[in-house]
Amino acid sequence: MFFRSGDGLPEPQTLPPAYTSYRSPVVEEWPDAPEDDSIYSGSPSPPDGGSETRGGGIFGRGMKFVGMVGSAVVNGTNVLLDRPKTPPPPVLIAVMGRTGTGKTSFVNAVTGRGLTVGHGLEACEYSLSTNFPFIYLRDPLSNEAVGTQDIQTASTTINGREVLLIDTPGFDDTNRSDVEILSTIADWVQGANYLRKHLSGIIYLHRITDKRMEGSNMKSLRMFRELCGEKNFGNVILCTTMWEDVGEEEGQRREGELRDKEKFWGSLVSHGAQVMRHRGPDLTASAMKIAESLTQKDTIVLQLQEELGQNGSLSNTSAGRVLVSEIEDIKKKHQKEMAEIRAEMRANSSDKRELELLKEYYEEEIEGLRKATQALEELRAEDARRYNKRLDDLQRKLDNSGCIVC
Repeated sequence: MFFRSGDGLPEPQTLPPAYTSYRSPVVEEWPDAPEDDSIYSGSPSPPDGGSETRGGGIFGRGMKFVGMVGSAVVNGTNVLLDRPKTPPPPVLIAVMGRTGTGKTSFVNAVTGRGLTVGHGLEACEYSLSTNFPFIYLRDPLSNEAVGTQDIQTASTTINGREVLLIDTPGFDDTNRSDVEILSTIADWVQGANYLRKHLSGIIYLHRITDKRMEGSNMKSLRMFRELCGEKNFGNVILCTTMWEDVGEEEGQRREGELRDKEKFWGSLVSHGAQVMRHRGPDLTASAMKIAESLTQKDTIVLQLQEELGQNGSLSNTSAGRVLVSEIEDIKKKHQKEMAEIRAEMRANSSDKRELELLKEYYEEEIEGLRKATQALEELRAEDARRYNKRLDDLQRKLDNSGCIVC
């Protein structure tokens, strides 16, 4: 504080440069400033009678920071917020639907990655945490691969945000059983759940060329509903494909029937699902528009993920129960057909030609029953595998930490 000579009244103080010119009060540091973080207090004194506040210690650095903030206020910058920001995590979108609906072609249209269409895919090994396409995930406990080669992923950028599209296998595949396909999807979503990577949405594809919604289409839709869960329907796009192969009027009629009937898409639409068309002439622009509508959605946890986390048994999930019911119905159908054929064989025991024909039919039914029985055995074996793996994981956790709930 300064005083006028003779009157004892305080001299008006001059504001430091930081408050008059909005520059830091420590624009120039004296050359011999201490290197440590202590306040300067020794000798020699700072040159030119400088104050301790002009040193390189804690107080001096603090005053420099205050000056920076003052300058930032005037210059419109923010020294606290103008720092490199961590980019948001990639948006994950699954593409589902029965085999042959154009899932891989859709992913290729969005990303241009050139994923292999059809079967015979070669396995690649990437991590979900990278920006590259991946097929396998790693179990964080055992470090073993989970999932199979039929899960393909390709990346792209939409509105500056990285988007990963996951191409999943479809049900009713001639080369693989539905149990194997459900197990593949279950392994993948469980592995993603371990890594806390969740979907922002699902695009479910359906061919508008299909004349009826029965058989394989209904089974695929029921499975989808159960693995997704009603609470997640708002993150679903029901997308029709192959419009170039059907007349406009007929296509509109089929789309309306799908959308309006409760047993088809009606229940999904009433709970928030959108209906969109994937059609040309620019299929890339069409696919991008469909995918873009999911990029701002909150992430979801699939019903299948939750159920597997609770009990680990595939047959006890909602999707697993649908599959068991389907298999049991197939078994009953074959058993009924076999009984009817046996009755006809007894009635036509004297007609050798008829008997031969009935015998062929009977052998076909036996084969169908055998496959259905095998599917149930496969599901039980899958449950046993998951149960044993869970026990192994608990044992490994106990061995590593001495605590199974840590």
